Amino acid sequence: MSLTHVTEARPRLSGPARAAATPPALRLLSGLAPLTGAEFELVRRCALRSERVQTGAVLHPGGDKIVPRLILAGWACRVRELPDGRRQILGFLLPGDAIGLGACARPLDRAPVVALTRVDSADASSLAVIVGEGRSAHQGLARAVETAAELELERLLNQLVRLGRQSAYERTAAWLLETRARFARAGLVENDAFPLPITQETLGEALGLSVVHVNRTLQQLRREGLLELRTGKARLPDPDRLAEVAGA
Repeated sequence: MSLTHVTEARPRLSGPARAAATPPALRLLSGLAPLTGAEFELVRRCALRSERVQTGAVLHPGGDKIVPRLILAGWACRVRELPDGRRQILGFLLPGDAIGLGACARPLDRAPVVALTRVDSADASSLAVIVGEGRSAHQGLARAVETAAELELERLLNQLVRLGRQSAYERTAAWLLETRARFARAGLVENDAFPLPITQETLGEALGLSVVHVNRTLQQLRREGLLELRTGKARLPDPDRLAEVAGA
């Protein structure tokens, strides 16, 4: 599916106004490594030109031909699909995450990427070139991209443990904590709540559970005061106790 191009014009800001308008991708990267003013501007300019796709659109079909992208808004996922249509979600891509932005292609980047909600993203080819060149003037950006890739690999290892050894109750608790931490890193937790717009079926595809099992587990967490759900948002009232459940 082709991408519909949308160009956004934003005024130059400074101080608190600039911080409030900083794209999640920039908040995420600058939180992983110190960025120079020039690096900050490179990422900001990239984020100004966004392309919007609807739910179900393919952001990357899979394979070696990868167009680097920054996710600016919405949820996407990396998937592996079986011949009968069943699929396993390998991991979610949230605002601030990237596809193929590293200096070299990774196996994860070769996996297909599908939009789970309406997704705004930006072509990050220019940033990928800069990271790949390894210039000393852009070491902060390169380090931030490398750290982001390391964090995604860590999440994949957590996913293996969840699917292989944890109960439905434990793996759901662990995933909720991980997701909240990711939104916090991108500056997208408001009033202690974070976005959760995906369906129970989608969550089941990530956690290896049936829709019925996902529903029962979420209801149990709510009854125990560990989860609040309201119109596409989630809140974790007692993260310490939830961490005990998750074995974190």
